[in-house]
This record gives sequence, structure tokens and C-alpha cells, in this order.
Amino acid sequence: MRNKRPLVFSFVREQAIFLTALIALLTFLATLALGVTVGIGAGVAQWNARWDTFATVQVLPGGDFDAAQKLSRNAKHANVVPDEEVAKMLRPWLGSSDALSAYLPKMIEVEFANSSDLRSFGDAAKNLQGARFITHAAGARNITRAGWQIMGISVLVMIMVLGAIGLCISYITRNITLIHKRELEILTQIGASDSFVATQMQIIITKISAMAAGIGLIVAVPMIFLITSMAQGTRIGLMAQMHVPAMGWTLIVLLPVLIIALTAWLARRTTMKILGDK
Repeated sequence: MRNKRPLVFSFVREQAIFLTALIALLTFLATLALGVTVGIGAGVAQWNARWDTFATVQVLPGGDFDAAQKLSRNAKHANVVPDEEVAKMLRPWLGSSDALSAYLPKMIEVEFANSSDLRSFGDAAKNLQGARFITHAAGARNITRAGWQIMGISVLVMIMVLGAIGLCISYITRNITLIHKRELEILTQIGASDSFVATQMQIIITKISAMAAGIGLIVAVPMIFLITSMAQGTRIGLMAQMHVPAMGWTLIVLLPVLIIALTAWLARRTTMKILGDK
């Protein structure tokens, strides 16, 4: 049988449990934040793509509605919004009175094959008398801005969690090194190099980190599925577009791998620094 080379020292059970629970929790939070970021980012992209080819032509009373209808024939699809629908949309501003009904604009909803056609139509619509050309993307700009802001907050949370992982690993490695100070002194006396000791510490923390990161990922994935399904259940608005594409899942799976690599590097770096200071 092949004999595995044993570690020269190891964590006590309580230390291992604490470090595993801590890294698992922080991995879960970081992965969840990344999932929300990716989901909202994909939703914003889909939302923008959905409205980039839609617009509305508003013709004010006294405007050239016939010219607007004629121009609208150049669009992929054109639909004249009934006056009753226009009145219903403006009801919050008109109130229950019909006094302003004669001043309601005529509206034509238009759809284009691509954004280039939309821009060309918009340039032509500027010459229409008493007409306004409003792109749906411009109308949804506030919603898009809110989506980017939520993404920014999620990214900030993820970075803070990764920073917390780094601080915790550095602090725990320092404490473990001090706890095993006597064993390290014996190793030094019998000729063990600083690199050998640091490798021992790195192996221990990497094993714990790998197990903890796996636990955090396993718990986070169902939560991401739950959040996206709840968002899509709204059926309308930006949140309904939230989803995680295949590339997003790849990033989510790679994040725990990054955390494992980060903890291994920090464990070795911290141990080498402590040994070098002695």
C-alpha cells in the first residue's frame, strides 16, 4: 500500500468546525450576491433589447395626424391607440372630468425591425407638425437605472464578503500559528524550512475551505433559483426579466473555486510572514 505523508500538525476539532462554518456562510453570501448581480444584469439586457425597437408617436390636437399615420406605414408594425385607451392611461392626471378630453393627443404605437430603423423614423418624425416621438427605451430609462443600481449594490456586497473572507483567513491563520507555536519551534529546531511549515498550514486550510465552499455553493444555488422564480412570477416589469444564463452559472460555480484559491494563498502568505518576523 502507498503511504500518505501525514501532516506534522492539525487543527483541533472546534477550530475546524468554526472555520468550516464561517467560510461556508461567507461563500453562501458571496455566491448569492453574484447570482443576484448576474440575474439582474441579464434582466436589464433583455429589458433593453425588448424596448429598443418600440416607440410611440404622439400627435397633439391641431397636429398633422394624417402625416403621422402615413409615416408610420414605414415601420414594421403600427397601431393607432383608441381614444378610450388614451383617456384611460391619462386618467390619473385628468381626474373624473371630461373637460380636457378634447385636448387628448392621438397616439400611434410603432415597432421597428432594428434600432437603426427606429432612429431614422425618429429623425423623420421631427418634421411632423405638432407631433412628438417617444422611444419606449427612454420611457423605461428610470427602471433600467434602478436595475443597474441594484447590480452595483450586489457587487459591492460581494466584494465586501470576499474582503471579509480574506480578513478572517488572515486572522485565523495568525491565531492558529500562535496556538501551535511550540510545534513550529520544534519543527524549526529539527531543520524544517519556513516554506515547509507554510505548506502544512496551506494544506489544512485549503481542505477546510474546499469543503466549506462546496457547502456554501450547494446552499446558494437553490436560493438563486428561488429568487429568480419569484422575480419571474411578477410577469411584468424589469424583475420579470431576471434570469441566470449559462455563462452566469459558470461564473457562480467558479466563485467558490476563487475563494478556495484565495484562502490557500492567504494562509501561505500569512504563515510565511509570521515565521519571517520571528
